[in-house]
Amino acid sequence: MKRKKTRISPEVRIIVTATKQGNPEAQYNLGCHYTKGTGIRLSYAMARKCFSRAIAQGHAGAMHKIGVQYESGFGVKINMALAFKWYQKALNAGHSGSASAIKHAISKADIQTTSKPNQLVYVFADGSKVRTNLTYHTTPHKSAKP
Repeated sequence: MKRKKTRISPEVRIIVTATKQGNPEAQYNLGCHYTKGTGIRLSYAMARKCFSRAIAQGHAGAMHKIGVQYESGFGVKINMALAFKWYQKALNAGHSGSASAIKHAISKADIQTTSKPNQLVYVFADGSKVRTNLTYHTTPHKSAKP
């Protein structure tokens, strides 16, 4: 049985050429096209591969998109703990939109305390959990007088 050849838009062809040169922004953009099925067939698995290549080069937007895949179940089993971790990585890499994604994820979680005084556990509806340490700033504010 012959495989049907997928039509690719001219715009996506240009992006594919750039991905072959190792361009992380192109890899991210191609992943977005695969996610939406615009200019190329819809494939969450291929989107994930593209995002993973971009992540290997530190692309924060791709980290965020992997988080979205885990939160939404696009091509993977829903796992809010992994979504949360990818959002944190994206935020740490400079993706400001991940802050609201983290806030949204936390709003849907049950919060549990642990035996450690500075630790919380977020328990999500899918059963996944994230432990987080609370940090306290012990340095006085600049305006505080010694």
